[in-house]
Amino acid sequence: MLRTRRFGGTAVRRWLMVAMVAVITAGCGAAPAATPPGIPVTPPPTASRSPATISAPSAGAGPSESAPASVTSAPSSFAAVATGGPSAPVLPTPIAKHAPTPKPGATLGPTPVDIGVLFTANVDVMNLGQREIDVAVDVGDPSGGGTSNIATLRLQEFDLNSEPVPTGLYVITFTRPGGGKALVCNVNVVDKDQLHFVATDAAVLVARDSAPGASGADLVVPTSKVCQG
Repeated sequence: MLRTRRFGGTAVRRWLMVAMVAVITAGCGAAPAATPPGIPVTPPPTASRSPATISAPSAGAGPSESAPASVTSAPSSFAAVATGGPSAPVLPTPIAKHAPTPKPGATLGPTPVDIGVLFTANVDVMNLGQREIDVAVDVGDPSGGGTSNIATLRLQEFDLNSEPVPTGLYVITFTRPGGGKALVCNVNVVDKDQLHFVATDAAVLVARDSAPGASGADLVVPTSKVCQG
């Protein structure tokens, strides 16, 4: 009677593993199959990869931005003026403006001339009377062509009027409203003269600082030396 020998599970697994290793080893070391004669062998295409060229973006431009075609810069002359460099431009010379010549017969406008320097004398008039008095001031023409009125005023009791005047010949007339004789003083005003007229209800007194009157007749209008022109 034949006996059947049974292998244990462990022995079978070991044998299978050894057989699998042998098969794998034989397949790896086997030579490649020979190509039948007369059949051309074309090698598989080889993919050629050229190196990519990467260009760095320009400074200040984003991935989707391009630099402007032209950039307007400040003129070099401005920079030269600001820095005071040798290339600073020469500033133009201002053109002097002259006043236009007036047409014949045209009225001249006021001028900025200070005429205050011409008023080198002073005349004041005061009324000490209870009644009012009128005072008319005329300036005489040096060539003898008459006089021209420049001021007329009425002084009440204790009124005082003091004015700077230029030198020249003046005719000052005092008149009482309602009648009475006019009192006239022809006075030649000189440089730095100081003249004072004081009216009362009876007379008009006059005095000059540089030459005070000595007598009664020399102190009143019209007999005073001051009023003799």
